[in-house]
Amino acid sequence: MISEMPQSSSRFEWPEVHETTTYALVASRVFDHFLDGKRRHNDQIWADDSKWKLGFYFGAGDSRLWVPVRRNRDNKRKSELVVNFGHPLGKRAFRILCLAYSIGFLAVGMIIAAMFGARW
Repeated sequence: MISEMPQSSSRFEWPEVHETTTYALVASRVFDHFLDGKRRHNDQIWADDSKWKLGFYFGAGDSRLWVPVRRNRDNKRKSELVVNFGHPLGKRAFRILCLAYSIGFLAVGMIIAAMFGARW
């Protein structure tokens, strides 16, 4: 015979889930004003043309690491993202990219020089 399943077969206790959801809703209402102000501030910095240089974004006051691509400003489609090189982690990424590109160019230059008979 198949034994009957207990009445409470859910892995969650419903009063606990309800209480947690209530706290999350209250927290979202409390911090909604703060988050809206932060979003407006970030969007204001993002819209400034002086923060964009050659397609790269250097928004020092913007708190986001990843921002939407500039050409999507009117489209509202935010699937394409670029790194904010003004963010502390973005500055570190910028240095790493510069180092990697310089090592790559140096290696290619050495290979081309060796192909033309340069001796070291």
